[in-house]
Amino acid sequence: MNKGRIWKATQVSLALILMSALAACGGTGSLAGGGIGGTGRSVGVISAFGSIFVNGVEFEILPGTVIILDDNPGQESDLALGQVVRVDGQFNDDGFSGTADQVEIDSILEGPISDPVDTTNRIIMVMGQTVLYETSTYFEISGGGSLTPGQLIQGDVVEVYGLPDSSFQIVATRVEKKTGVTIPGDVLEVQGLVANLDTPSRTFNIGALSITYDPGTTIFDNGSASDLAIGRLVEVKGDDDPADGLDADRIEFEELAAGDAGDLLEIEGYISSVSSSTDFVVSGIRVDASGARFEGGTGADIAVDAEIEVEGRLEDRLGELVLVAREVEFEAEDGVEIEAFVEAVNTPAQTLTILGITVGFDGTTEFEDRSGGVDPFDAGDIDATAPTTDWLRVEASIDSSGALTATRVERDNDAADSSRVILKGPASGVPVTPGPFFIVGVNIVEGTGVEYRLGEDTPIDRATFFANLSENREVKARGSFAAGTLTADRLELDD
Repeated sequence: MNKGRIWKATQVSLALILMSALAACGGTGSLAGGGIGGTGRSVGVISAFGSIFVNGVEFEILPGTVIILDDNPGQESDLALGQVVRVDGQFNDDGFSGTADQVEIDSILEGPISDPVDTTNRIIMVMGQTVLYETSTYFEISGGGSLTPGQLIQGDVVEVYGLPDSSFQIVATRVEKKTGVTIPGDVLEVQGLVANLDTPSRTFNIGALSITYDPGTTIFDNGSASDLAIGRLVEVKGDDDPADGLDADRIEFEELAAGDAGDLLEIEGYISSVSSSTDFVVSGIRVDASGARFEGGTGADIAVDAEIEVEGRLEDRLGELVLVAREVEFEAEDGVEIEAFVEAVNTPAQTLTILGITVGFDGTTEFEDRSGGVDPFDAGDIDATAPTTDWLRVEASIDSSGALTATRVERDNDAADSSRVILKGPASGVPVTPGPFFIVGVNIVEGTGVEYRLGEDTPIDRATFFANLSENREVKARGSFAAGTLTADRLELDD
């Protein structure tokens, strides 16, 4: 998600770790979304298997595809949903498929959980690093087996894949609980920016973790102890108990080269700094979006910590590599979205009912009337009297207990269409074989002629949809609603 090459601590994100030491990759053409194909690179999260989908592109894994796992040779079976990967390969002309020449997998953190898991705020502290998780984060026991955040306890060793925000908190896309790990003994790993460097004491910090090094015994890759500096991105490995700090066995300096001018690049990440709506930094690389197409938002939505996906080509501007964007897509926030006729409003209780779902609202909920011109507009203006009830768009957060609270409510009767209700949220009750499932308690069944998608743009078939559908996977269903059941004509997996 970040790709900067200017080393300012306020602009660089830990997501660059996966971009470190990237080999130059020439080519011509454009990236996903249409246009001519070509050689390029995509850095993002594995969202589905087909061979693998990354940033909405299905990359075929061939016998000759090179897979690298934590700097070592890997194999196709090492690939998993939620991993952050770098794919070098060929993009086909359709913009939605390609062939992977090399796939590099690298977790951002591996070590013991240092504090009790905060399931209310969805926070896991790992070796002094703040890990945030979402309903869409994949949790799994290493080697296979289901896992929930509430089952993790202090002392469990986890491997975390994710993308850091502007304050260097890791937004986890995958968390694996490691089994058979011995501390001290097995190698632990942390990647981040050097802080609080004390050269005489031979110590520095990554986050809240204190790290001690010894120029005589610590192995330095791509440099030496004298190259340590505040704001320098490093990967540290050690095998002792990190409770009182980590003794570094190996420190690798991460060199950040996005490639060469003319290379195609597709990245996802969090915006770390903004100069204007068309000039900002993502994953450490400056983006020029002056000629880009925006999807899922506009230039007004460009802000620090906005999660976006950028496609374009690298250009050398006075020695600085700039990603000249062709497309900027905003990633949907983790939560629930509903578009349907409202069924009831209880103003004293501050709840509304839509698609049979009870949604709370409070003083922070934004209300807007997009069709009737009522301003100011609030819950008391909503008409829930059948048969002329209002058509609402509701965005809501979902807490660990499953309760929904509306962050935004829009009335738009001009868009009313009983055959096109929309429900987006985490899936549950996922069947072993393709069939009905639930989204926040609403039964989802397939209608006739269903469109299956990965994200908004990438068509997939029914088998691929259900092969990648899992508990808590975010799904958007569109169709008609009656008696607690949504009969879908379109089903869309988050990408």
